[in-house]
Amino acid sequence: MTKRFFIISLIWILWTGSVQSIEELRFVLIPLESPTTMYKRFLPLKRYLQERLSLRITLRVATDGEDILKQLREGKADLAFLCPTLYCRAAAESPLLPLIKLSVRGASKYRSAIVVRQDSDIKKTIDLRDRSFVYGRYQCPGSGLLPTVMLKRVGITEEGLFEVVKLGSDKSAVVSVLAKVFDATGVPESVAEKYADKGLRTVRYSYSIPQYLIAARKDLGVDLLANLRETFLEVNSSPSGSHIFESIGEGVDSFRPASDSEYDIVRALMNIPVPKGTDPISVIVEPVLSKVEILSRVGEMMNYLTKETGLRFRIIVPADERLFIERMKEGDGVLFLYSALFENDSETSLTRLAKVWIFGRDARFFLIRGENKGGEIAVASLMHNISGISKKRLTPVGTYEKVLLSVYNGNISMGLINSAVYEAFIDDLHVQKLSILRTVPLPTYWTLEAGYGVDQKIIDKIKKALNNYKGFPAVELYNEMVSS
Repeated sequence: MTKRFFIISLIWILWTGSVQSIEELRFVLIPLESPTTMYKRFLPLKRYLQERLSLRITLRVATDGEDILKQLREGKADLAFLCPTLYCRAAAESPLLPLIKLSVRGASKYRSAIVVRQDSDIKKTIDLRDRSFVYGRYQCPGSGLLPTVMLKRVGITEEGLFEVVKLGSDKSAVVSVLAKVFDATGVPESVAEKYADKGLRTVRYSYSIPQYLIAARKDLGVDLLANLRETFLEVNSSPSGSHIFESIGEGVDSFRPASDSEYDIVRALMNIPVPKGTDPISVIVEPVLSKVEILSRVGEMMNYLTKETGLRFRIIVPADERLFIERMKEGDGVLFLYSALFENDSETSLTRLAKVWIFGRDARFFLIRGENKGGEIAVASLMHNISGISKKRLTPVGTYEKVLLSVYNGNISMGLINSAVYEAFIDDLHVQKLSILRTVPLPTYWTLEAGYGVDQKIIDKIKKALNNYKGFPAVELYNEMVSS
């Protein structure tokens, strides 16, 4: 082989992303059921892929989640059917590309439900304090991660429960609750629905997260990856599509394109960073809401921006206002999202892009009182400009969620709370314990702003995309440059 031919061959390999002709794809499955059952469920899809791709597809059901991670890490699996939490863990270790996600009963997202017996005296999430809780398939988000988050949302950890047991099966968990062995469990909404007419009642639903997905190793090559995604999506219009979907699982009705950024809400819940090499643009958010609450309210907008601009965005919520202000003073190459109440005294010149109503245009501010009759008022931040209320009475507690819980638990007498956050806790707390004293006339929009290091071309792309954005939250563009 001449030197010239070698160089040309090397350039071709790098360009196509392919080192050799691939004759086989190894497809590993998360063990949601027995290996035999899982294999049978995906056998029609395997046959379809083999026929369309003219490749041999080898199916294997992993022994557990760690087995899948190991196979992907060691390059022994090319495709993987994963739950959202396992995908986020795998993508942190191995270069993966999400190809498609499932659509179940027309939805490409799903949520979890905390359930109790119909005759239980548990009416709200807070009532689970000092009660017994059983987990089913704990490693999967619908049965482990999301129920845990719902409990922590009202301050309940495992130490705050009378007893905690992990059984490993959703069916076993539900049956043990119906048999009065445990007070409550958390399962995917689809499981809760199956037992609704058998004596089970839902107390609370979780945030929605993207559905289970199929991902591939990025080093399969650009052409093959594009062909794989197209082939999966063609199942939707294939004569054998309905049979393939019915086989995969009850209610599965189609495949939809998947992107890595959609799973950032799961990463936030798991405290896992975005994969290396994605080089996203950071969006620094004022920390007066939990990161999960922020992602649930602006995640769709960020996914839209990624799709429309070709840029990747990463939500960062600093630990406190001091760190947020430090990032604003640096202001280099990032975006900022902050409340209209925020008093920005930094000396940097920033470009205001848009007003963003993350709570909706109808949101208001309430002054609420609990059973404590003191004079202190809990607020999310002392950096907020609240006219008509003396700052001497204000006590910062960090987030609007903490404001509400501080008043509810009697730690402080009053609190200034956004109405949307208040309403989001109706299923968690006995809000009749609280009195709404009055509505406080304060602006409820947030401002999206670009730091001085953001390239003007990027700013123009973002503004153009936002100008055409019709989803939630509502957006209204600024057109002027301001100095803060």
